[in-house]
Amino acid sequence: MIWGLFRPEVSAKRFFPVLFVILVDLIVFSAAFAGPASGIVFEVTQPDGTTFMAMGFGDEWCNGVSTEEGYGIIQDITTGWWYYAVPDEMKGAIMSGYPVGKIVPADYSIPMGLREYCGFHFSDGVGFSVYPTSYQAGCFFGGDSRRSRPLAFSLELKPDPNILFNLTIDVNVEFCRFTSPVDIYIGIYAPQIDPDIYLMMSDSRLQPLTKGAAKWKENVWGIVKETIINDIPLYSLPGGDFDFYIMVTPAGNMDIYYLWKTYF
Repeated sequence: MIWGLFRPEVSAKRFFPVLFVILVDLIVFSAAFAGPASGIVFEVTQPDGTTFMAMGFGDEWCNGVSTEEGYGIIQDITTGWWYYAVPDEMKGAIMSGYPVGKIVPADYSIPMGLREYCGFHFSDGVGFSVYPTSYQAGCFFGGDSRRSRPLAFSLELKPDPNILFNLTIDVNVEFCRFTSPVDIYIGIYAPQIDPDIYLMMSDSRLQPLTKGAAKWKENVWGIVKETIINDIPLYSLPGGDFDFYIMVTPAGNMDIYYLWKTYF
C-alpha cells in the first residue's frame, strides 16, 4: 500500500499550527450550520413589522423553516424578508417572490411541505470545489455542493515515551444522503511519495489511477459515514501537501459528476 512508503520524519513543529486550525474550524463550522430547533413554534417579524408564526423542522444535518400551517419558507439573507417556497427541479424548493404574511398562499397555488433538498441532487453538468483543511465533515445543505465538506481529518494525541507530540491523523468521509443512487470515488495524491494518483477501492486497498477508475462505493444512496484511514502518525509523514479528492457520479455514469478537493 502507498502508506507503506512513508519514511519517518520527526515534525512536531506541525502540532501547534494544526491545533489552532482545528479550534477555529470547529467554531466557524458550528456557527455556520446551526438551525432552528425542530418542532418549536416561534414568532417571526418581517422587515416592515408584519409578524407570523413559524416552526423549525429536521435535524442537525437537514433542517429548515415552515409556517405554522406547513408552508415551506426561505429567508432572503440580503434583505431579511421571508418568502414562500415554490417547487424547483434542481433544489427541491426555491424562494418565490411572495412575502410571508402578505398573501394567502392557496390563492397562488403554492403547495405545502416544500423544502430544499438535503441530499445530493445532480444537475446536467459537472462541478468542482476546493476547500481548506477541515476537521469536521459537513453534509449537504439545500443541495448546495459547494457548502459541503464530505472529507475531513481528525487528530488525536496518543502516549508515546519516545515522541514529544505523537499526533495521529484519521481521514473521515461523510455524506448525509443522496436523492438517487450514486458511485463514489476517493483519490489520494502525494507527489513527494509517488507521482501517480491512487484510488481507494471498496476493500480499502489503493490502486493507481493508471490502472483504472476504481470505485470506493457503488450504487449507494443512504447515509455514508466512515473513517477510511486511521491512526497515521503525523511525525512519520514526509513534508509537503497530501491532496484528497472525492467524486460523486450518478450510478454507472461518469459524464456527470461533482468533485471536491481538500488537503493537509
